[in-house]
Amino acid sequence: MSAGGTRPHALVLGAFALPGIAVLLFALVFPAGTWWRQREAIDRESRRLVLLREQNRALKEELRRLQRPEEIERIAREQYRMVRPGEEAWVPVPVGPPLGPEPSRRDARRDERGEPEPTSPAPPTP
Repeated sequence: MSAGGTRPHALVLGAFALPGIAVLLFALVFPAGTWWRQREAIDRESRRLVLLREQNRALKEELRRLQRPEEIERIAREQYRMVRPGEEAWVPVPVGPPLGPEPSRRDARRDERGEPEPTSPAPPTP
């Protein structure tokens, strides 16, 4: 072999080694990325499943509560103002300050200095 010459077996080895390394990297990286995305999806759906199970448990408890006669009566009285036969319904009337006359439009419209604004624009001067 000469000092400046190329070695043929190195070229052949490089020709096969580089594509082999590329295939090996592709075979390792592609499944790893897919595995990682699937793992994230599984984690996300697992958290969602826990939440849905908790909501389902709470809804079942509410269903049991709403089927009790005393709860049905409480809701009927509070939300629908229902009474039993023979009972009288009382509705409290709110007490507050007496309402005065409504302000006129003219009183309600003030400029930035607190002065009443004119109700109609002034005619243009010639």
